[in-house]
Amino acid sequence: MNPLIKQVAITCVAAFVLTAGVAQAQTSKTTSELKGSWKFDRESLDGKKVKCEIRLKEVDGKLVGEYSDSEKFKQKIGSAVIKGEQVEIKIAPSDKWTAKTVFKGKINGDKISGTANYYSSDADKWNATRFISLQEAVGTWQMVFTTPDGTERKPEFVLSIKDGKPQIEMEPGEGDDDSGEPKIKNVKYKQGLLVFDVTLDFQQQELGLEYELEFLTTDTIEGSMFFELKGIGQEGEVDLEGERIK
Repeated sequence: MNPLIKQVAITCVAAFVLTAGVAQAQTSKTTSELKGSWKFDRESLDGKKVKCEIRLKEVDGKLVGEYSDSEKFKQKIGSAVIKGEQVEIKIAPSDKWTAKTVFKGKINGDKISGTANYYSSDADKWNATRFISLQEAVGTWQMVFTTPDGTERKPEFVLSIKDGKPQIEMEPGEGDDDSGEPKIKNVKYKQGLLVFDVTLDFQQQELGLEYELEFLTTDTIEGSMFFELKGIGQEGEVDLEGERIK
């Protein structure tokens, strides 16, 4: 083979391999930007607000997942692709869901803005926000807040799942030795927001706590805690932040 032709051939092959590698890396990167859990609202046929979720995970290089909403409807995702900043997600048709529902939009970090057709070819506005699912939030967390008297508290809690529902166990943190055994109730988790109530004995007084926590990432939270010392009628609210420790 002519040396010049040979050199050109080698250069072309190298360029093709490099281009393919870059394309594969870009595909992997953009796919990781879309996988996860997304929440948004839509309007039902009778004009009511419906809370919706799309959860996506990567299997064998493709995104698969499920759509669900507050009308208790669930359906598999037929396809989910992303090219550059453009997203297209289709709900797989079924006997219960015959509409060819397609979500299209532009992805920007933890938000997607675009359009969706639910019941016809007419497009509605679609704005989705990424959230941390209950499965992703499971673990041990430490909160940090300062009480009105200037005392810093660092209580810990363990979030787990039992029979598909969230469970909370509280553990005393630094500076909490004067608190009794906590009683926990009204535990709820919805679209990245965790709420629960705690009752305990504090310095021979019944202390009621109401936590509202938002999972910003899989490792960080922020929120608030409302407290009430029922014996003396003292109450208030403090802001808090926290992080995963396990």
